[in-house]
Amino acid sequence: MHSPRKICNFAAGTHYQHALVNCLRMSGIDVVVSGVEDRYSMNLSQMKKRRQYFINQYASEIGCSSSDIRESCKEQKCFNSMPQELRILVRTFSQPDTKIILNNVPFSAEIRKREIDAFDKFIQNNWNAKEFGVQKHLYPDSLLIYICPSNRAVRSLNTAFDLDSEQQESFWKNTYQFLGLKQFQLDRYVFDCSLDLTDSIKSDFNPYRERSFDQIF
Repeated sequence: MHSPRKICNFAAGTHYQHALVNCLRMSGIDVVVSGVEDRYSMNLSQMKKRRQYFINQYASEIGCSSSDIRESCKEQKCFNSMPQELRILVRTFSQPDTKIILNNVPFSAEIRKREIDAFDKFIQNNWNAKEFGVQKHLYPDSLLIYICPSNRAVRSLNTAFDLDSEQQESFWKNTYQFLGLKQFQLDRYVFDCSLDLTDSIKSDFNPYRERSFDQIF
């Protein structure tokens, strides 16, 4: 069961993701939305149940909890020792949700709505560092693209580089150049057009924040 706040944040994040995809397309860049929800919508529920089945089964075999298995998926050595079916399902649900074709090279990218700080402060955040580590482990040579509505900015990390490397900091600072974006395009097609919609989402859920999902629906 998800709280109204989580549903609201998910809806706003999904909106910004698709707004950025449309902005890239309007800039002449080929983008394919390839997330698990888009490709396996008819089978998603059963796939989730199957993943949990393999997690529980493997946890029972090695004598640990299901939550321990979920954490082990993030470590290369432990991940490689898991059953093939579980590895496939973990990768399927963790794979980046977008393909961006730049100079005829398809880059896998995960697009997130996130508050953006200075580079050093951003990578020192435990959540951001952990997210990057998982992405780098499962999908090297992919991108993590962050949209920050409050700062009207977009930044990106590249899993081809170490998180705290000079190459990573340079990539972060040159996100617009790499993606072929201009600030006026982001203002027009991502941020300006999103204000009313995201405010409406928050307003619609505001009366229900203290109530359960069942009470709302």
